[in-house]
Amino acid sequence: MRIRSRRGAFARVLLVGLQALLSLLLVEAACRILRPARPSEFVSHPVLNHVLRPLATVEHAEWAASGIPLYRLKANRQSWIHPADVVRRKPPETFRIFYVGDSFVQGYGPAEQSMPARVGAALREPLARRGWRLELVNTGTPSYSPILYHILVTRTLLSYSPDLIVLNVDMTDVFDDFLYRQTAVFDSAGAPLACPAGSPLKGRYVRSPDGLREPGRLEAFMIRVRTYSRFVDIIMNRTARYQGTLNWRVGAPARIGRNAGLPRLFDWCGPEWSDETRALVGQSMSTLAATLRAARAAHVRVVVTAVPHLGHFTGVYSLRPFEEVRRVCEAEGVPYLDSYAGMRGRFGSAGASACYIPGDMHFNPAGNRLWASVQSDLLRQYLETGVGAPATVPGSGASPSRTAAP
Repeated sequence: MRIRSRRGAFARVLLVGLQALLSLLLVEAACRILRPARPSEFVSHPVLNHVLRPLATVEHAEWAASGIPLYRLKANRQSWIHPADVVRRKPPETFRIFYVGDSFVQGYGPAEQSMPARVGAALREPLARRGWRLELVNTGTPSYSPILYHILVTRTLLSYSPDLIVLNVDMTDVFDDFLYRQTAVFDSAGAPLACPAGSPLKGRYVRSPDGLREPGRLEAFMIRVRTYSRFVDIIMNRTARYQGTLNWRVGAPARIGRNAGLPRLFDWCGPEWSDETRALVGQSMSTLAATLRAARAAHVRVVVTAVPHLGHFTGVYSLRPFEEVRRVCEAEGVPYLDSYAGMRGRFGSAGASACYIPGDMHFNPAGNRLWASVQSDLLRQYLETGVGAPATVPGSGASPSRTAAP
């Protein structure tokens, strides 16, 4: 009787297990049919680490709850958010501007509402009055930073005969440069030549709102499983989005004095820097300076700005990153556009927080509009006065030269 009882219990456990397995298979099948996996927005690149998938149209609905309706972004053959492919030989009477930066420059929202697109709309008429057709190209790519800016500018953009490059340094750039140095290849002068994909840090750490962290055992197992399971992938995406909303500490003080050599996302926004932070900032600023020198050698004008985050306006982040970028610009004789000073006086009664996506660091449409107005005001002055380099807004760095503009 005892043997029969054990066999019966085993059979029931086996039946329950098979039913559970069948249920999971049915759920997995339903997920694959109803919510099929979409191709990644990005593809690996042997030189630029990653680029937007050429000619891909990506649908974004993740910010609907924050007031940004579903929108679609389409990349051209060059992996830029531009309505057409850009011909290398510039057409006659065309004034070509390249906007360089990360996700802030690409913009969260329809392409026509991005900061570069709004700047283009503001500059088109002043240029037309002088007989020029404006071609403003948004090359902003999420997670780009000075190493990739340098490679993009020197190996690609300079060959397109730009009249102006507007380079936007973001507050995550020093951290991202740390990641890219794991695979980047540099020349004898220390300038980056290429940055293949596949950082050795990816296998051990996962990205978080504060930088890198080691996943727990269960999370590490789930990360491996999601490669094969659409159901697990959906669950982890939803969980990550929810946790990101809860945990994103906009304006959280940067912590210093750590070991293990792992920087946090906003370390250089802290009022005090550790030796490690100072070294990382120095490396990124050296790369920025190398980019400016390469553009000057090619007789291409550059304007540099830095992206202000909400923490700068609330007084939690320091202004040291802007000071560092300004210092590089002054040393290289390049105009520095102080976006922080320009935006600070234009918020109105709504305040700075009304310009950012709740629970995220990026600008919302109102923020993009305001940021664009600061940049377009400066560049409009450049085009209308005929100076050879843009003047700077109050509190900015280098003074303009007075050679004739096109």
